[in-house]
Amino acid sequence: MKNLFLVLLVITVQSCQSQKKEDVKTMKATIEKTDAEWKAQLSEVEYEVLRNKGTERAFTGEYWNHFEKGKYVCAACENDLFLSQTKFESDCGWPSFDKAIEGSVIYKKDTSFGMTRTEVMCAKCNGHLGHVFDDGPRETTGQRFCTNSVSVKFIPRQNNMLIHFVKSNLEENIQLLRQLTNEELTTENMKLSGATIGEHIRHSIELLDCLLVNYETGIINYDIRQREVKIQTDVNYAISILENQVKSLEKPNKKLSLVHNCYSESELLPTNYFRELLYNLEHSIHHQALIKVALFSFPHIIISDTFGIAPSTIAYRKECVQ
Repeated sequence: MKNLFLVLLVITVQSCQSQKKEDVKTMKATIEKTDAEWKAQLSEVEYEVLRNKGTERAFTGEYWNHFEKGKYVCAACENDLFLSQTKFESDCGWPSFDKAIEGSVIYKKDTSFGMTRTEVMCAKCNGHLGHVFDDGPRETTGQRFCTNSVSVKFIPRQNNMLIHFVKSNLEENIQLLRQLTNEELTTENMKLSGATIGEHIRHSIELLDCLLVNYETGIINYDIRQREVKIQTDVNYAISILENQVKSLEKPNKKLSLVHNCYSESELLPTNYFRELLYNLEHSIHHQALIKVALFSFPHIIISDTFGIAPSTIAYRKECVQ
């Protein structure tokens, strides 16, 4: 084991002296496990780096010279961390990125080995990823996220951005629910014709479930839903379903048939998995926009700037301010 992990050599450290000076971001990990549970889940090498903050030997990791299109997720919890377009050649011997996906990582001051550095950890499980320095590409962010290969897992691109946006949308709903009580979830809102936040959440959840549950059969019918009342009345129950949906999104694209019942006999329309994912994303964003109206009654609730806004609108607004 000692041969697998070496303290960074002085010469390597000196080439990485310029570091990102950033205050520690405090965030409670959403995945908490005992040490014994992590040991049972992770390989010996993964455990040493992710939980004991070890460092793999330079130029030996799987991804130090890897440049396929896709994304890199946490090896411990599969949290999306880096997109392949942010990866660059740094010649330091470890995978290097100039930017992490927003909200995916947290930072901590690291004074080990007589140095002062900024540690980068997964925001979801607090797994050790590496360190961030200020010697990255000046034409982009100027940052270099020096990352252990063993801390991440590569997911090849297959409409990768679509799945990323759907996951982000589901995570937004999870973060909303974590701030709501069951009473707030079920409060009728007159501006929404007496509907509740819970009813809008349930409707979005159940439509996506129609796709995910029936993916293997290949026949999708959005009219046949469970309409389970517990989803719209129990915050924790709704969160558990959303978390399962996040885990179930990564599927290959394939042909599907959509049952169509618009004022006529049923007929099948040709479609595919990615097309229906896009439909569900747009549908969920629409209901988030309605939920925003209800949130005026709950000023203590904090939502992201992208909540209830389509990706195309976000991109357009960014163009307008440039």
